[in-house]
This record gives sequence, C-alpha cells and structure tokens, in this order.
Amino acid sequence: MHEEELLMASAGTDGEPAVTYEEMICLLEACLIEQPFPQNLMSHIAYYFISRFRQSMPALRLLLNSGYPAEAGNILRMLVEYTITLKFIANQPDIRASRFIEEASIIPLHPEFEMLAMAEETKMLDWFHSIYLPYSSAITPHSSRELDELFVPGCHEDCDTMDLLALSCDLAVVLLDCIRSL
Repeated sequence: MHEEELLMASAGTDGEPAVTYEEMICLLEACLIEQPFPQNLMSHIAYYFISRFRQSMPALRLLLNSGYPAEAGNILRMLVEYTITLKFIANQPDIRASRFIEEASIIPLHPEFEMLAMAEETKMLDWFHSIYLPYSSAITPHSSRELDELFVPGCHEDCDTMDLLALSCDLAVVLLDCIRSL
C-alpha cells in the first residue's frame, strides 16, 4: 500500500484503526528508507526523531507482551516527547534546529525546550496529559503525602495493551504528518 493511502486509512471510519501496528512500523521504515531527505539540518533532525520513534515501537510491544505495561508506558512517553519536540522545532526550524543541535546536552534544562511549553505551542497538550501522570517521573517514583501512596512512572498497571499500541500508531501518524509538512 502506498504511504499516503496508508496514512489516510489510519483514520478509520468506524472508530477502529484501519492500519495495524505492523503496517505502521512498515510505513515508518518506508519513510526512513524510501523518502528523499533534503540535505539540510531540519531533515537530519526529522530523520533522527523518526529513527528513534521506529526503534522504540518494538520495545513498546515487547514490554506489553511480556506483562510490563508500566514500563511500556515509559516508552509511549518517549514517543510523545519525540513527536512534541520535532513539531516544536519544525515551528521555527531556522532558529530551533541549530539550537537543538548545539545545546542537545542541556535541552531538558533550557526553558525554550521545556516539554509542557512545547506541548502547548504544538497543540499536543492532550498527548502530554495522557502520558504524564500526577507525580510521575521517568527516573524515580514519588510518594504523595496527601494520598499516602506511591505513584509509579509511566502508566497504570491496568493499561490496556491494545490501547497503548493504538496510541503509538496514532502518534506515528502525527509524527509522519509533521515530517511531510517539512
């Protein structure tokens, strides 16, 4: 199936995704292999993010199939961050692409590259809020004094495998749309 047909089919008419998880991985691979990327900084950044996204999708499925939904939630969180960051850079590529490369080691600390602000600008707040749980952290769990319980990073233990796989496919469509607009 041609790339654009597959992208159009991904928005199923009956609420069910018309593109399977495997087809989405093939689409990402096709984009990486077959697309002629112009030789400029923004295209290299786009290639970097789509490569990272493509490499993370099998990890998501492996963790889900192995019974580790919370850890799979962390992978989905990375996919959301990749997409938000690419869309943010693409909004002002002349300024942000070089800054992203020059300051890659301090981006999480640089106010311009703060994830919540980037999610707001890119209109991806729903994605941001769907994966960032209260008190969550990609590194350590936090306890809540008010609720006297521990919040584990990522998603809840009762996450549905098919929901997370469908979310990763939906997010891949957002990423590919961003890349097609470059």
